[in-house]
Amino acid sequence: PGGAAPAEAPIVPVGMYRRTMGWLINRWYNFLIRCVLNMNDIPTRQIQTIRTLLETSNCDDLLKRGPTKVPLSAMRVYVPSKEKLSMLTDLLELPLADILNLNASGALTRFTFEELSQLLKALFEDSDKLQQALEKIKASTLTEE
Repeated sequence: PGGAAPAEAPIVPVGMYRRTMGWLINRWYNFLIRCVLNMNDIPTRQIQTIRTLLETSNCDDLLKRGPTKVPLSAMRVYVPSKEKLSMLTDLLELPLADILNLNASGALTRFTFEELSQLLKALFEDSDKLQQALEKIKASTLTEE
């Protein structure tokens, strides 16, 4: 009576909670990635809407237990698709030349050739420039194998 309430013990151990929530979040992020990569002909006016949707779909905070943020290294373990979703969100507004530079630098290795190809075809009008870009990306993925 009158004293501080004892701290409640967690119902589920923190490690088990983070593994479970990480699995669920990872599934959600993979679903979002697939939805965007399966789109055809994304109009320029919709790119910002899709980016906003992806950014507001972030649920990393569900991994937190209390006020402490989850370290990035733990996020990579529990939610491996997080980085790919972040990259995809950034790629949506980049010009073709910047995407090619990122690919050449090895920054897009989380994406398969098929995924990058589908994304570029959805974002950019079919042209000789796009076909040349796809050939460069395909050539770079063949040299990595």
